[in-house]
Amino acid sequence: MKLKLRQPSPRGWALAIISGLVALSLPYLLDAHAHHGFWDRVPGWWAWYGGLGCAVIVVVSKALGKALLQKPEDFYGKDDDAS
Repeated sequence: MKLKLRQPSPRGWALAIISGLVALSLPYLLDAHAHHGFWDRVPGWWAWYGGLGCAVIVVVSKALGKALLQKPEDFYGKDDDAS
């Protein structure tokens, strides 16, 4: 089976180029060195913040998986052939 690839449309190319130019110009347009709060002066703040964020994502995902995805062991009915 051969995979057929579509050629991007001119509109898609234009959107990709504009998005790339905007993304590359943002560091020059925004002041990235401005301190906005006490957390910007705390060494390692963003590392701790990111680690805590990951932990929250794991805990919430585990709870959602348990509540929405896991089914009881006998979800498909009792197995009468088991000995």
